Amino acid sequence: MVQKIGAAQRDAALAELTGWKMAEGRDALKRSLKFADFSSAFAFMTRVALAAEKLDHHPEWSNVWNRVEITLSTHDAGGLTQRDVDLAKIIDTLAEEWRLKQSKIAICDYRDRKGHPMIFARSMFEQLEGLHGDKAAWKLVDANPELVRQINFDLPFPVDINTQGDFERLEAVGESTI
Repeated sequence: MVQKIGAAQRDAALAELTGWKMAEGRDALKRSLKFADFSSAFAFMTRVALAAEKLDHHPEWSNVWNRVEITLSTHDAGGLTQRDVDLAKIIDTLAEEWRLKQSKIAICDYRDRKGHPMIFARSMFEQLEGLHGDKAAWKLVDANPELVRQINFDLPFPVDINTQGDFERLEAVGESTI
């Protein structure tokens, strides 16, 4: 049977881990993670599940849309064990890999015609702030292809509205053409 770890081991483990804390009222580790959306959260959970299965040690967790709540405790031992700490380290590694692989720029693709950059991560805002002109955002896209994720839409390319005149022409023909 696996033995519970002592307070000194627990404190040392917490100092090494990222975002973990002791669960209130339990001898267990707890971490909350937030992702871009449900699919990202679920994909991350799948990666953790595969690692947990290899360790034969499984987390308590819940998922609501883009959030994943994880609690680690060894039920057979009645509390926190080295197995929980080891799984927490793996989860930290997977979370960091996931964070690094996330796209910082999203571009629409309309039936094989590249659309406008539509999403920039907050970390890109400072660079965006210094750009000027309606094509300036493309400078970031072209300079950082490794950060770009293409989102495919099976839709016609949308009307490009750059000026008040463009808007007035669109308004005159009605929304049914959009």
